[in-house]
Amino acid sequence: MDVLNSVVRNLVILVIVMTFLEMLLPENKLRNYAKLIFGLMIIATILNPIIVLLSDLGRIEFTEFVFSGEIEMENEQDIQEAYNEKTLNQYIKNIEDTALGIIKPHTEGYEVQVEAHIDNNFDSADFGKLMYVNIFMTKIHEGVKPIKPVVIGKDNTVEFVEYQDDEEIKKAISDHFQISRSIVNVKVEREEG
Repeated sequence: MDVLNSVVRNLVILVIVMTFLEMLLPENKLRNYAKLIFGLMIIATILNPIIVLLSDLGRIEFTEFVFSGEIEMENEQDIQEAYNEKTLNQYIKNIEDTALGIIKPHTEGYEVQVEAHIDNNFDSADFGKLMYVNIFMTKIHEGVKPIKPVVIGKDNTVEFVEYQDDEEIKKAISDHFQISRSIVNVKVEREEG
């Protein structure tokens, strides 16, 4: 219906403009050319919706109908998987940030890093459940930090050992997250010397 309205409106405007210009043009060859151009414009106005309709139909292909659903489903699945992964990562980060805030009063003088591990199997009844929490602490040295000698060919990984005064930290984490203290591991960097 909109197409018909626009065609009628365009024709009415074109006829009004043609009539007005025809009255202004003098009686000579220019008037004949103007009538020819106006006639072509009327034909173009009438044919325009038909051409648009035919050009849209020409673009539709059968293969698009057959494969479009499958492609969309694959894209939707990829998008859903990416969304799920980002959501899980954000959930884990929120747990770790919350844990850092909880144990901050108990870890003054230490640089702390928290690793939270959850059940990330969507089909599991325990999906999202906190499986265990690892807390790694490194002593902050005031002043100049001693430089450790570099030994070529030796693995330079940092070694962590169980932290002996971990009861307050474990209690704070287990109380907040409602988990067993046995799945909270607190480790401190082994000091050499």
